[in-house]
Formats: sequence, C-alpha cells, structure tokens
Amino acid sequence: MNIIIIAYVGIAQSLFSIFLLFRKSSTKIADYILCIWLLGLASLFVLDIIKEYRQITEIVWPVSVNISLTFPPLLYLYTKYIIKKYMRFGKWDYCHFIPSCVGMIIIALFYIPYRSDINNFFSYAEFYGKMTSLRAIFGYVLYISLWIYVLLTLTRIYQHKKQIVNTYSFESVKISLNWLLFITVFYLVYFHYTILHYTILIAIFQINNYRIDYIENPGNPISLLIIYVLSYYGLRQQQLNIEWGGHLLNTHVEKQDHGDNRYTKSGLKENQAEIYLKQLISYMEQSQAWKDLELSVAKLSKQTNIPRHYITQTLNEYLHKNFYTFVNEYRIEYAMELIRSPKYKNWSLLAIAYESGFNSKTAFNNFFKKYTRMTPSEFKKSVNSDPL
Repeated sequence: MNIIIIAYVGIAQSLFSIFLLFRKSSTKIADYILCIWLLGLASLFVLDIIKEYRQITEIVWPVSVNISLTFPPLLYLYTKYIIKKYMRFGKWDYCHFIPSCVGMIIIALFYIPYRSDINNFFSYAEFYGKMTSLRAIFGYVLYISLWIYVLLTLTRIYQHKKQIVNTYSFESVKISLNWLLFITVFYLVYFHYTILHYTILIAIFQINNYRIDYIENPGNPISLLIIYVLSYYGLRQQQLNIEWGGHLLNTHVEKQDHGDNRYTKSGLKENQAEIYLKQLISYMEQSQAWKDLELSVAKLSKQTNIPRHYITQTLNEYLHKNFYTFVNEYRIEYAMELIRSPKYKNWSLLAIAYESGFNSKTAFNNFFKKYTRMTPSEFKKSVNSDPL
C-alpha cells in the first residue's frame, strides 16, 4: 500500500478516535493520555506526507525521534491511570517527558548558529541528516527509555493481574488488560526488528554504494495497526480501580508463628473484622448479590458500607479466600442447586451459568471443575443417574 494512503488513513483514524474519546460520557485521565498518544502517531504520518510532497529523501529524525521519545512514557502512564482511578494527573508524572523536552532544546541549540542557512524544510532535513553522532545518541536514549518503561508497564500489568481476584468476581477482556500487554510486548519486538532491519539494509546499501536515504520506512503499516488496536480497545476499556499503592498494597503483612498472614497494621481490629464477615455473609445470602454478572468489590462496598480494602482483608485473613473465590462459590452452589432441581431439567448449562451470575461459559466451566472436581456436564449426568 502507498505510504501516502497509509498516512492519510492513519491521521483520519487517529483524529476520529480522539473525537470519540472526547465524546465519551465520562472521559478519564487515561483517555486524555491515549489522545496524546494517538496525536503523536498522527504527527509522524503528517511528517511522512510533508516529506513525500516536498520530495525529501533525508530522514527528519529530530522531529520523529523526539515525538517517539514520548511513546514509552505514554504507554506506562496510560497503564498506570487505567488500572487505578486518580482524581488528577500527578505533578511528578510530567517528569516522564523531560527526555523529549531536553531533546528539543538540544536540537534548537544546534539550529540557532545556522538558522540563516536553514530556510526551508529540505535544508532542515539535510542539515540534521549529517549529524550522525547526535542521532546515534538520541537513538540510545530512545532504546534505554523503551526498555525502562516497558519493564515498568509490565510490572504494573503483572501486579494488576495478581490483584484482579481481590477486586472482581468475573472474567472479562475489559479488566484483564491482555490487549495492553500485547501492545507492550509487540512494541518492544517491533522496535528491535526495526533496528535490525535498518542495520542490515544500511550495511547492504553502503557496500553497494547506494544512497541509504531511499530506504523506505517499514513502520508505516505497523504504526497504522497500532492506531487501530489503541482505538478499538481504548474506546472499549473501562476505568479500573485496583488497589495499587492504596490500602491493600500498602497494608503491612506479617507472618505469625502458625503461618497465617495477618494485616497487623491496617487498623482493622479482630472484633470488627468478625462483624464485617458476618455482615458480608448475611448480605450475600439474603440479597443474592452474586447474581450480578459484574459484581466487584467496589460495588459490594457501596452496598454494604464496608470499606473495600476491609472486605478484601477480612476475606483473605478469616476465610483465606480472595474476592473472586468468595463470590463464585455462591454462584456454583446455586448452579448445582438448579441442576439438581427437576424444574430446571430442560435448561441448558449456559442458561444456568448466566442465571447463577457467571458472565461466560468458560468461566463457569473452569470454576465449576475447580470447586467440584467435575465438569458441569459430568455433574449433570451424575445427578440424572442417581436413583430416586
């Protein structure tokens, strides 16, 4: 596909996605970060269009590299702000863009002494195209930045996945962040592929005495793909609220002699925890809250007026269960009751799964087997084979 066509499609898709993100009923901080990320990708396509129409073959790296320096921090910041709901953007988070700002200042300092000689876009590209050493330094900074932020992002996602079971009672792509994990790993692999691609091609072109400026950028289709993935999943992604850095992760856990984990410094006294536990069990049994397909610890906290970090602590310490297990055990018990009942004999297992509060057949099958050591089908057959 022609580079110009890809560029126009990329710009159009980015701007359309930004428009849709601003049109959301409740735009979150992570959405604004995603808008900046999409705008940065669109600006690289604008650069390609300018180069094509001006017939510029030199690589305009001062612009593209400084824009690219913002992508690793944006990836990390989007992950941070989509996992936990913050009221405002942190002041210290602006520091993540210092390398890009410093890069622009350095480029400007090199430009000032020669500004009279640089009077158009072509002379600008040609001037900086000769600064191979400076370009290499920027490349190393980008490479180091990418690895640092990828590791930080993966750490956030890993911690998030560990805490899902203490926050949600269901499985969904909206809370798993698998798409963001894919983007992170894909971006890292693609970046290394690009380095290898250019290294090999430049070597070949130099050996054969060709101009290396004519090597086409293989990243345009990939950048367009990234825009589509960010647009599709970013628009669908709901705000999460994992206890990252909050009460749960800051709770001091100490090992007792009997081997149990105790939240000794969380402020929750034993008698209060017992009251909360009785209140939780009573509420679950009377209200059948577990029938809510998307029941979360935040929802249960609002319904019971128990702080959500105390719900998690009470379940972990006194029942030795996470929130996911606590809720789904109610669902399985109810599903088993329905399967045994002659009234629901003609119901499909999928219908029983949804009636019991599961949001997918896969989640139902997996937890059912974990809880009963049998699949739902096997359990149903055993019930039907039992003598009256």
